[in-house]
Formats: sequence, C-alpha cells, structure tokens
Amino acid sequence: MRIKVSVINTELPLALRNYAEVRTWLALQRFANRVRWVNVWLRTCNGDRGGDGKLCRMEAWLGRAGSVVVEQMDVDPYMAIDAAAIRLKRAIADRLKFRWQKRRRQTVDRSFALA
Repeated sequence: MRIKVSVINTELPLALRNYAEVRTWLALQRFANRVRWVNVWLRTCNGDRGGDGKLCRMEAWLGRAGSVVVEQMDVDPYMAIDAAAIRLKRAIADRLKFRWQKRRRQTVDRSFALA
C-alpha cells in the first residue's frame, strides 16, 4: 500500500506529514492487501467567516472495488487526520463487505438454480 501526502494552500511540517502517513497506515493495515494506494490531501479552509479550519481528504484505490473518498474538516489538523482515517477505514470495510455479500448471493443463487 502506497501512501502519498500532499498539501494545498499551506506549509506542512514534517511531523504532520509523518503523522498522516502513520495514522493512515495504522487505520488501514487490516486492508493492506486490498488497498493499492492512498492519497491524503491537507489544506486550509478559510470560509466566509474567516475560519482557520483544516480539511483532510483521503482517497483509497481498491482495485476492482473502485475508489473510496472521505473528507473531514477540523480546526486541529491532527484531529482532522484522525477522523478522516477512521471514516476511511469504515468506508472501505463497508465497500468490501458489500462486494463480499453480493458475490456470496450470486453463488447461492447459482447453487439453487442448479438444484
């Protein structure tokens, strides 16, 4: 699994880049053989109110299962990374579970058709 961290509209300290890589890997290690790559984007989001939010966007490519994208915004970039990693983990689990159930239903339907 390849993890790439990119920054838009802000400077990224090395510690934050390392944190994003490690946190993403820890969240997705269960799916390491299914996830081809993960892109992590961090950017500042200064809304109309002049907020100082950080947006963390994660996209994972699962091969035949397609891509999964999640976004999380928070004032603290570390919290945004944590929440996005958890959401990505759940989204990947749901995607793979759905594909597994769909494949299982097709197998069961075929076995009943042959009987």
